[in-house]
Amino acid sequence: DVSVATKKGFSVKADGNVKVDAASTEIKSSEVKITGGTLETKGSVAPDGNGPYIAIKVCPISGAVVCGSKVSGT
Repeated sequence: DVSVATKKGFSVKADGNVKVDAASTEIKSSEVKITGGTLETKGSVAPDGNGPYIAIKVCPISGAVVCGSKVSGT
């Protein structure tokens, strides 16, 4: 196992591609920002009333919850 702990910043920079392959990956932070281009995911979203997937929370016609926070089937 490899562990890195620091009280200051930590940066990883690559001129090529970076790939993370793990059984499970967790990012824990008070703020997460993804910048620089497009975020692409595959799969489907189960409506739960939260999350950014599908822009509106409730269908204005039927009243059904349509947004979700967890993508599955990726």
